[in-house]
Amino acid sequence: MKISEMSEREWHELRAKNVGASEVAALFGVHKQMSAWELHHIKAGGLEPRDLSDNVRVRCGRNLESGIALSIAEIHNLGIEAGRYLEDVFCKGLAASLDYEIISGLGLDGPAPLEIKNVDGLIFKENWFVGPETLSSDRILDIEPPLHIDLQLQTQMACAGADVGFLGVMVNGNMPLLIRRERHEKAITDIREKVSEFWGNVHAKKEPLINEPSALDAVTRMYANQRNDRPAAIDLSHDNEAGDALSRYLDASQQRKDFEKEEKTAKAILLAKIGEARGASINGTEIKMSDVKAFAGKEITPEMIGQFIGARAAHRRMSVKGA
Repeated sequence: MKISEMSEREWHELRAKNVGASEVAALFGVHKQMSAWELHHIKAGGLEPRDLSDNVRVRCGRNLESGIALSIAEIHNLGIEAGRYLEDVFCKGLAASLDYEIISGLGLDGPAPLEIKNVDGLIFKENWFVGPETLSSDRILDIEPPLHIDLQLQTQMACAGADVGFLGVMVNGNMPLLIRRERHEKAITDIREKVSEFWGNVHAKKEPLINEPSALDAVTRMYANQRNDRPAAIDLSHDNEAGDALSRYLDASQQRKDFEKEEKTAKAILLAKIGEARGASINGTEIKMSDVKAFAGKEITPEMIGQFIGARAAHRRMSVKGA
């Protein structure tokens, strides 16, 4: 079914009963924002998904998506169509919403998923494995994307029954790339097994362990409701996981305080050594100094005349660039 033809209610109902291609990475612990714990409680109905409608990066990415797709299709003489929402016939509870599908060109045997990404140049350089490839907009490239994106595309191929999938990537706003990825049967088998296990745990009310920092936001959201009838404090003395977590929390808190003290002391020494100079170099590491002017703060509402927010004292800002 075409995504554009769905009502909002239909869309949310399908997402609630399926793990989507963009969510699969959470089951492997490589999702950039979501933990397996958060995904579990969203699908179990106890936690609302994050509202990203006001996220500027998400909105920009959505608005730029069609332009990126059309640019790549034009460069490579491809026929493309808006993507469908597909449920995997071999794994109940697994689905994918395709951005686009390539329906002609490249000598393909059938439609192939085309996932669109808008990527910052520095992020691309750091996280995409280019290898010996020379980047070019007019060739189909063999580049390894970050694992969470590769899992997403493999899921799309699984649901579409396709042997190949493509990434249409706009790098730095001016370099459209078309990347080909072959179907990987072992990866798809692993994805299906993970999803089947996930739904089994959801139905058994067996939540996954929390082992990622991204779970903190989800746990905070889940228990953020204001109540006057909260239950009394509980005794977790015999809960080994809670005891271990408390020890780790206290140790990490102390280490953070110690590191902050060390950082401030070291910074004070460097500032004293640099003095009025514009910067310094130490064995190839450059230290630059810039002057930040004092700011009294911004006056706010008429009822609060005389009070200011955002005030700061004049100071010097230090930035360090490694050799």
